[in-house]
Amino acid sequence: MRKIANFASAIDAQNAVLYLLEHGVVARVHIPLGDAQFYRLKPGQMGAMEVHLADEREREVAEALIAEWRALPAVDHGWDEQAEADLSRLDPAITITCAACRAELPRAPGAIDGTCPACAEPYDLLERVVTQHGPEALDACYPEPAPIVPEHVAIPAPVPCPTCSYALADLPVIGRCPECGRDYDKLAIIRAYVLGEGS
Repeated sequence: MRKIANFASAIDAQNAVLYLLEHGVVARVHIPLGDAQFYRLKPGQMGAMEVHLADEREREVAEALIAEWRALPAVDHGWDEQAEADLSRLDPAITITCAACRAELPRAPGAIDGTCPACAEPYDLLERVVTQHGPEALDACYPEPAPIVPEHVAIPAPVPCPTCSYALADLPVIGRCPECGRDYDKLAIIRAYVLGEGS
């Protein structure tokens, strides 16, 4: 099991992951809920967010770093601003309808909730988008993410080769695995893992 820690909020979990990445330990936030359930939660209602390691051999170092991070004063990484969806960037072809009467809901700038003009049923626009079109429909509504990890952190990281799982510690960011001879890109491997696209 690669779980290393639990956090009360996604923001704390992401900040802990950033701290691990800054110290060469590849980790990611794992949300132990389905996507639709996660998007229905309101701020302050989030359950335990988990942090998972890419490489179990890093557990001892990661535990020490998490303890060190917990002892540090809180740092504002600007996640609140980044977490707000800009619905003006939503694909105009997407239709969002009321759950009660199926009338089309308005997309007023800055408004993410309100009452249906047809039946007065309250709605949460983000929830309706996710329920009707899936969380991927919101991809365009968030700013482009910053690089997952800088190159100087990726070089020492024991990123596993995607083909044979050989630890690529202290090898160049882009190269050929000395174990299986397949090409690799450590930044791409880290990005895929942190974003939940890896195993």
